[in-house]
Amino acid sequence: MAELTFHADVDHAEPYTGVSMFVMFSGPNGETMRRPAFWDGDGTWRVRFAQTVENGQWTWRSVCSDESDPGLHGRSGSLIAVPNESSDSRFRAGLLRRSPGHRNVIHADNTPLFLV
Repeated sequence: MAELTFHADVDHAEPYTGVSMFVMFSGPNGETMRRPAFWDGDGTWRVRFAQTVENGQWTWRSVCSDESDPGLHGRSGSLIAVPNESSDSRFRAGLLRRSPGHRNVIHADNTPLFLV
């Protein structure tokens, strides 16, 4: 998992409701994901990201409704995903998704999720 932090270069009068921002991530397998940013006060926006592929490079670019703010719009970079080496099997099974029949929740490796 990663958290990206962005700082506005423009003073926004209504940052919570007047500015929308997201980051587009592109993975090593061609997958793209859009993750929303949230305002964290003092001109700071954050985006949290969890990769779906364990190995490889992810590139990202930021998009902001206020394109005149270079601190929030048009930024780019990359992240390197590494295998999860956790000893806890709950974290090795992968992200959650719906089962093929849409009746259950399963992990990326197809093991079922059991809530207790």
